[in-house]
Amino acid sequence: MNNLFDKLWKENNLNLDINLNCDLALEDEESAIILSTNINNYERYFALENFKNIFKKTNKRLDLYNIQYIQICIINLIKKSFINKNN
Repeated sequence: MNNLFDKLWKENNLNLDINLNCDLALEDEESAIILSTNINNYERYFALENFKNIFKKTNKRLDLYNIQYIQICIINLIKKSFINKNN
């Protein structure tokens, strides 16, 4: 997963613990939006009201740390099959 985050975030990869266990209550579409966020588009996403609402739902501040944190959580949930991989 570290290689993925190096590609997504380049010099902004915060190298968070990839073994995070999180409890997220996100819809599949919201998870997809979070996972689509990267170094090339995050500033545009920050301006979107829907993106802000996703972060309100998670009770996380909208910043690079929390985007990467939630991305790791979503990937780990997918790996554990708590999120349907086929939707």
